[in-house]
Amino acid sequence: MKIASVRKPTGGSITLIVDSTRLRIHGGRDWMSEKHRLPKARKTLRKLHIGLDPESGHIVTSSLTTEHVGDPAALPGLLAQVAEAVCRFLGDGAYDGAPPAATIQEAFGPDVEVIIPPGLRPFEAELIHRINSLSPLTHRVTPSPAIATSTMPISR
Repeated sequence: MKIASVRKPTGGSITLIVDSTRLRIHGGRDWMSEKHRLPKARKTLRKLHIGLDPESGHIVTSSLTTEHVGDPAALPGLLAQVAEAVCRFLGDGAYDGAPPAATIQEAFGPDVEVIIPPGLRPFEAELIHRINSLSPLTHRVTPSPAIATSTMPISR
């Protein structure tokens, strides 16, 4: 069965936001296993990589892979599906680095603006994880806006 696209080309260049999420595939007999306390089956996970245009709200690219395919590995296939010109690419820290940047510039040209927000430095992420593991669930520590938007150099 073929699904017809209702998306209309914008005619201009778009901003492309790309991210991924893990999906758990449920079997038809999960309730029976739980009811009869049978051994748990292995989780089946998939990873949905998705790209959207924030101005129109349309999904312009998507890919469903196994959980072992990382974001940089799925990037070339995602970018190949985009029909519009892209002036700006937004992604998370998974797309930070030279190989993903080269893939993006190869697909959309050298003038594409690549925006990767700064993430937590490893020691900050570890500190927050340790604090949260000791605190009650109602008192979670989140990074301060100063840390999340820090312009300090991040060593990699």
